[in-house]
Amino acid sequence: MQKHSLVYFTLLAYLLSWLVWLLLYLPYFGISVLPVLPYHHALGAIGPIAAAFIVTYHFHGKEATKELASRVVKWNVPVKWHILV
Repeated sequence: MQKHSLVYFTLLAYLLSWLVWLLLYLPYFGISVLPVLPYHHALGAIGPIAAAFIVTYHFHGKEATKELASRVVKWNVPVKWHILV
């Protein structure tokens, strides 16, 4: 089952992103009960990182998820690149 974790990640990332983005298309079908936020389209970018945490927790457990979270906030970038950006 673990060998399929990449497939699960890919499907879940697309699913989460498109669930957010599909809300943007509802007004075209006459459904306008949900508000559209100014940067609503950018919220779909959360899908892949959310899928990464969900799949990591499901396949590898709590400790691996904590490790992933620490890697997300850990930046090993030289100071010159921070200044440049």
